[in-house]
Amino acid sequence: MKKESRQIRLFFCFGPPKSGTTLLQRALNLHPRISCPSEYDCRSLYEGLKWVFGEFNKVLQLYDRRTGGQGAALVGGRSVNAVFRSALETMMCDAAGGKTIVGANDNNIIANLEFFNELFDQPRLVAIFRNPIDQGLSAWHHNLRLAQEENDPRHSEIVTQHGDLAGWLRESARIFVQHVDRWCAFSAGRDNVYMVHYEDLVTRRAETLRGIFSFLGAEADGAILDRIVAETDIKRMRSVSRNPEFFRAGSIDRGAGEVTRQLRAELSEMIADAMEKIGYEADESLSLRV
Repeated sequence: MKKESRQIRLFFCFGPPKSGTTLLQRALNLHPRISCPSEYDCRSLYEGLKWVFGEFNKVLQLYDRRTGGQGAALVGGRSVNAVFRSALETMMCDAAGGKTIVGANDNNIIANLEFFNELFDQPRLVAIFRNPIDQGLSAWHHNLRLAQEENDPRHSEIVTQHGDLAGWLRESARIFVQHVDRWCAFSAGRDNVYMVHYEDLVTRRAETLRGIFSFLGAEADGAILDRIVAETDIKRMRSVSRNPEFFRAGSIDRGAGEVTRQLRAELSEMIADAMEKIGYEADESLSLRV
């Protein structure tokens, strides 16, 4: 009711981890009409609700047994889904502070596109992709840093379970191909989807944001764009952040200077077809193809 009276427009943005979703989220949230708060974890909310209703079903069965065993009407998946949608929409609207284009950023959505699209009645969906060599490097350093900061070896185990950096980057490339295939299969023929490259958000931020704002139904005049571009400069974000270590280099050079040319060429070969599917130009200097 509240959502309809205020003509709220829902959207979700997402991408593989360390693909620029935080930069995208911050830029969107800076718009005067768009709300996109710090990253959500919708999966934990959904799993928590499943647990709550599972416990509630145990109580229903207990009370049914105590009252003659006529058969308890247990809570099923439709109820869980309905409460999840209502709870998430309420959280998003509360965080919006009166803004009418209301979104959430959650990287897990890319693995659950059909579910979110159906449950939220075809919301706007904005995907961001980044070259998986740079994305994998960023994830490698991010997890190792978190392992130290949070004194939790599980973060380092995420990347080191694949051996060394080369093993991790090969795994990142493999997962990237899966994400691209999933996105391409889902997005074909739909008009509620939009995709951007992280590299464009870095090098052509104003133009890229103008396209996203237009897709979401928000104005994109020069004054708004100039302010958002200035405030999302990586040096500025690092200087005002409570956790500046999060902002590393934002590299877009496909691992140059950090990964051997031979490995870069191998990885480029692994991802070539997937990169082409989503509009990236091939780096012929790294090609192994004859």
